[in-house]
Amino acid sequence: MFASMSGSVAFDTLKFVEKLEAGGFARPQAKAAAEAFAEAMSQELATKADLSAAEGSLRTEIGKVRTELTAEISKVRTELKAEIADFRSELKAEIAEVRTELKAEIAEVRTELKAEIAEVRSDLKTEIASVRSDVELAKRDLKIWFGSIMVVAVGVILAAIRYLPVGHP
Repeated sequence: MFASMSGSVAFDTLKFVEKLEAGGFARPQAKAAAEAFAEAMSQELATKADLSAAEGSLRTEIGKVRTELTAEISKVRTELKAEIADFRSELKAEIAEVRTELKAEIAEVRTELKAEIAEVRSDLKTEIASVRSDVELAKRDLKIWFGSIMVVAVGVILAAIRYLPVGHP
């Protein structure tokens, strides 16, 4: 008797019983063993064709997953590049803004310093003019004083000459 099922292997139980009997088994033992073996064989066991089909299916599925992962990695790479480019642009804009602010502050400080320098120069010019005026006044006063001393000295010399005895060498 042959037991054949879809997806199972054909098994001749009569031949199996006969071989067991030839090997020393009693008929009831050989029959029980053949039935147990036939029942075990009737379970769905994977054949080489089943395994080959499963392998092909798995390879196809792995290929699909590989393709999906490659596409996902490419998508993430593109997104990251875009984010990096956006971040780079934002940083450049911020740097440009800071530069502009710094240039404005530097220009403001320069203007303030120029104004302070101009004020100091003006104050110095005023002070120098005042000192010059004071020096001119001091020169005039010295000339007057020196002239007065000269007049007094000449007067003293003339008086001394008048009181000198005449005829003295």
